[in-house]
Amino acid sequence: KQDTAEEQIKDIMTVDVGYQRLEHKKVEETFGVGFDNIDNTIQFTRKNVVILGAYSGSGKTTMLAEWILHWCIKCHKKVLFFSLEMPVEDIMKILISKIVQIQQFKVYEYIKERPDTYELIMDALKKYLFIVDKNYLSFDDMGNYIKLLASRDIMVDIVAVDYFQYM
Repeated sequence: KQDTAEEQIKDIMTVDVGYQRLEHKKVEETFGVGFDNIDNTIQFTRKNVVILGAYSGSGKTTMLAEWILHWCIKCHKKVLFFSLEMPVEDIMKILISKIVQIQQFKVYEYIKERPDTYELIMDALKKYLFIVDKNYLSFDDMGNYIKLLASRDIMVDIVAVDYFQYM
């Protein structure tokens, strides 16, 4: 249904109305992604929707992993991560390889050789990162997971979805 002209005219704001709303707007907490060139340009709030789009194999998941680590470890934000195409063990391999700065194929050997370091990594992430390892979820399904965590007093700050085709 298309709005009538009278309904549309209510959507048009004058500059003075916009300024008044800006003056009374509550200042929200902002956070970046851990990359100075991005963080110096923009900051995000809980209400923002950010879509990272690029060709397959271009590093979207790797970039998102960097952002997630920044949010969890440096910003202490609770992140609910929907990995809709990659199993949780592969996500953990990416995250661990980023933290200890090794190649992904060396992670299995690393965690066996250094169980103490592996435990430190898990302790740093387990309070802030929740991963849903299920394919073919709708936006409603994802919303239900958010509500489920909230019902258990886990208030998520950031929702990250890794599968652009769902958008």
